[in-house]
Amino acid sequence: MASIISAGTTSGTALNMSGDTTGNLAFTTQAGTYTQTVPNVTGNIVTTGDTGTVTKSMISTSTSTGFGLCRAWVQFAGASGTIAGSYNISSVTRTATGKYTINFTTAMASTNYAACIGNGGASGYYGVFVSISSYSTSSINLSSIGSATGAFADADPQTVCLAILSS
Repeated sequence: MASIISAGTTSGTALNMSGDTTGNLAFTTQAGTYTQTVPNVTGNIVTTGDTGTVTKSMISTSTSTGFGLCRAWVQFAGASGTIAGSYNISSVTRTATGKYTINFTTAMASTNYAACIGNGGASGYYGVFVSISSYSTSSINLSSIGSATGAFADADPQTVCLAILSS
């Protein structure tokens, strides 16, 4: 028999479950007590059991984890640099047609990171290509070009998406 658990407690012979409005679930079984916290606004999952508490970060700026994580991401409008959504991005500045500086809230540990870029085309252009023009630990500069007539020129994409990955 399935049930939906909200704030409050549900008990059974071998399992007690309780929850609260902050996203915490507590399970008590005959073998022990375990607490699972669903991802919070900082992106952490916290599991507490009889053997201690383990915190796992879903998105982190730490470089000691040994595996690749998304350190920053942003989606912004090409014509204005207006941010639609982001993580670890303090600002986007459109410095000229098709040229942008994206500043990180928390600097990268080094310049040994990967930048993944995607974009939506510009009106009147057959294709718009975005590339990295320079990068540092505190910011990255992007440039875009497009072709309306077969000759490439600076162009503002409708939308630019950027993700920074690093270990």
